[in-house]
Amino acid sequence: MGSVLTLRNSIIALIVGWLGLFVFIPNLMIIGTSFLTRDEANLIQMVFTLDNYYRLFDPLYAKVLGTLSIWHQ
Repeated sequence: MGSVLTLRNSIIALIVGWLGLFVFIPNLMIIGTSFLTRDEANLIQMVFTLDNYYRLFDPLYAKVLGTLSIWHQ
């Protein structure tokens, strides 16, 4: 019985590790990058900004996102 529990716990730990490595960490990196400033030379600059999210509420973006959601229904 003890070896079955050890095997089960090992498999669960392996699955959680894979999820963390290939799902959670990349998503956290994308979310973190979304708060940084764009730079022409280096792609991103390590300066915190909320401008990316302010632009998301621009009427043009709302119009485009609304059009896309209508097409996919």
